[in-house]
Amino acid sequence: MLSGVSTSGPELSVIDSVVHELLISNAYEIDPKMTAESYKIDLSALVRWCGQNARKDDVLKSLNKLRSTTICYTGSEDAARRFQNVQAIIHWEEIKNDDVMIGYQFAAPIKELMRRMPAYAYIELAAIGNGSMSLKYSPALYKYLALQASKKRWLPGEDNEVFVQLSTAKLSEIIGFTGNVGQLTRFLQKSIEEDFTKVRRFSTSVEAIYESGRGNRLHSYAFTLTLRAPDFRHVRLYRDYSNKYANKYGGVDDEHFRVRSDLWTRANRAFNRNGLGSFREKNSFDLWKIALNEALSGKALTDGYNTRSYRGDALLAAIDAEGADFAAWGFLAEEADDHDLLEHLDQGIYVKSMTKIEAEMARRQRLGWKTSKLETRKAKIQKDIEDQKNRPSGQEQTAQYRAEVAERTAALEASRAVEKAFEDEPAVRYPDDFTLTATDEYADFEEHIKPIFTRYREGKIRILHIDNPKIDYKIKASDDQISEFIERLSDFYTVTF
Repeated sequence: MLSGVSTSGPELSVIDSVVHELLISNAYEIDPKMTAESYKIDLSALVRWCGQNARKDDVLKSLNKLRSTTICYTGSEDAARRFQNVQAIIHWEEIKNDDVMIGYQFAAPIKELMRRMPAYAYIELAAIGNGSMSLKYSPALYKYLALQASKKRWLPGEDNEVFVQLSTAKLSEIIGFTGNVGQLTRFLQKSIEEDFTKVRRFSTSVEAIYESGRGNRLHSYAFTLTLRAPDFRHVRLYRDYSNKYANKYGGVDDEHFRVRSDLWTRANRAFNRNGLGSFREKNSFDLWKIALNEALSGKALTDGYNTRSYRGDALLAAIDAEGADFAAWGFLAEEADDHDLLEHLDQGIYVKSMTKIEAEMARRQRLGWKTSKLETRKAKIQKDIEDQKNRPSGQEQTAQYRAEVAERTAALEASRAVEKAFEDEPAVRYPDDFTLTATDEYADFEEHIKPIFTRYREGKIRILHIDNPKIDYKIKASDDQISEFIERLSDFYTVTF
């Protein structure tokens, strides 16, 4: 049925298509069965979802163009039944004080189409609108391939290719082509090179398949559709689109590099796989800051700086051309599909901490904010790195460890002798149960706590309660080690007993 869809009316731009797709997404979000008479969306929310460069007047013009656009298609059950001149949408404005709500309806034939075939939502009107494709048969070819692509969902790091093989006769029938095989081949090459560059949801390549034997007659065409990550505006949040205060993640930045706050939540929904949290809101924001700092500083962290589409100079070019929202989403999609920076950051806690601090310092400097606290943390990490470099070799560490064990054993025996001699005098002891409360926004369990207590192997068993994240840990440590533990964490946590 999708192959029978055509449009007429004003030429539709990308933002017109985006507005149309958002209206469809909003309708599916609140009414999956498409039974409601009409729908509403806040105009200011609609403007925000269209991107940081969108303006109220742009969205209103798009709505008017969509109202003037008509759609024709063949009925789903009766091939002889065809709908023509169906308005894409019917809309109106509902104004109350300073708030403007956009009310809209879909004509009955379109609602039937959406109920029976949700894949309709995956046709890009901007790709098939009047004048969008220069070759006569390109729209029919696109609509057929779009239908095949819609049968498979893009998943990060998975096989995201769809293969379609059509005989020359079948392809000619689908698109209504009447020329010879040579002309058909030339059309395919030109169509994919010129018209399919406008398609956002998948890229297309084609290979001619020849029969073996004498003559090598061209038998069929093999299309490879490589699915792309969904546009971030099409990732459902299952939240109220009109809520101005939802999805507040990330942080402010220079206007040129500022990314909308809901993008990090959309990345969490779209890119996390196998239950891993690499693209949770905070992690995605940190990863973006690191990639942006790498591009602005020119200091490559991995080879991907020069080879990827959204790293280094290519990332800055994408920001200039498409805006920070699209560039950030492209970077995260590329990273989700094939980890590069994430693998670099997994080299060790010092690499990860230092890289994150430098990226955050760069963001604050762009905003004219102070970075003294971060500079102190950076200097401390640098000292830890130097101390690690100056540590003795494995054999020396073993010998040193044995000497320390002997020294501690002797000290412990001496301590026990003293305790026995002064049994009547109360000793100062730490309790077996204590709580750590974070006092600094950069307090981090993996960075500050775990590396310390995992080294302890002697003393009493104690219960350690951590407020963020909410974790209870059992450790074995002496009173002296607890004292050292408390002193080392004093910049980030308070201890209560």
